[in-house]
Parts: sequence; structure tokens; C-alpha cells
Amino acid sequence: MQKNQRLVDTELFGIAELSAAVLDGEIVKLNESYHSVCEIQDAALRADSLRLADRLIAERRTAAWIYGALPTPPTLLEVCMNIKFRTRPPTGRFVNVREVVISDRELLRIGRTLVTSPKRTILDLLRLAPSHEDQIDKTILGVVRTCKVDPIECADFLKANWKANNYEQVVGRFLRLTTESI
Repeated sequence: MQKNQRLVDTELFGIAELSAAVLDGEIVKLNESYHSVCEIQDAALRADSLRLADRLIAERRTAAWIYGALPTPPTLLEVCMNIKFRTRPPTGRFVNVREVVISDRELLRIGRTLVTSPKRTILDLLRLAPSHEDQIDKTILGVVRTCKVDPIECADFLKANWKANNYEQVVGRFLRLTTESI
């Protein structure tokens, strides 16, 4: 994977030098990476700071953070890979990797990183909803706002892609959530 020129090459510096530069206010730590204090933390910088392998896809709360819907990245990065590819999951980091069926239409390349589209991110977050409903609702609304997702188009996407029997409840909940917040 080619490196992002906006990130500091950590292979050139030891941890002591990087820590000193952080203390001096010259660079900022962002996940596994560092960047100049002059750089704006946009979606591409956040995505590339994860340093994911080429076939890994940022999803769920990790994707929401990349889009700017969450202020900090999740402590456990949520990534997936297309089930048709075989790759080794990353080691040495706090990463949850799932194998999923996903089409290229549901992916975006942000910077050098693959990320689930905003609609697919909302779909995946809704699948998590029963376990952390309030947190997930706020995250979904954040994705809708930051990515300017049209709720009606997203509801149609959910109807077409939700595989469980309760899709009417989920789509209704999503529409209530988005209309109540406007």
C-alpha cells in the first residue's frame, strides 16, 4: 500500500522521537499514525491513519468516525473483508474483522482506504442497534448529517438490502429517527 504523504513516516523515526515531537506540539498522534499540526483531519486523513491492508474495509463505527459522525475512533476497530477474498486479518491491534458479502457499489475509496458507503454503514449500524440502541441512533444520525444522506433513498436501500424478516420495523425506526431529528 502506498503511503499517505500527509502522514509522518513512522519508519523514519523511533518512538522516542515521535513522542518528543508530540510533546513539542509539532505533530499529532492519530490512531497508528502521526500528522503535522497544520493538517486538517479530514476523512482521507482519518481513513489512512488506520493503515489497513488493501482488502480490508472500514465499516460500522469505524466508517462513521471516518465520515466525521463520531468524535473519536472506536477502541475496537471494526473492519470487514469481502468473503470472496482470502486475506490474513491484521494482528497486534484492536481490530474486529468480519467476512461479509458486499458489492463494489457499497464501497468508497477514501484516501487509500476502502470504506463502506454511508448507506451501507447505516445498514450495518442498524444490525447492531438492539445491543446499543441509544449510541447507535446517535451514530446513525451523525452519518446521515455529515454525509447528507437522503432518508427516503436510504430507506429504499434498506428495504432492498435488509435480509431479515423485521425489515419493516427497521426501516420504520430509521425513518422515525431521521424525521424526529430534523
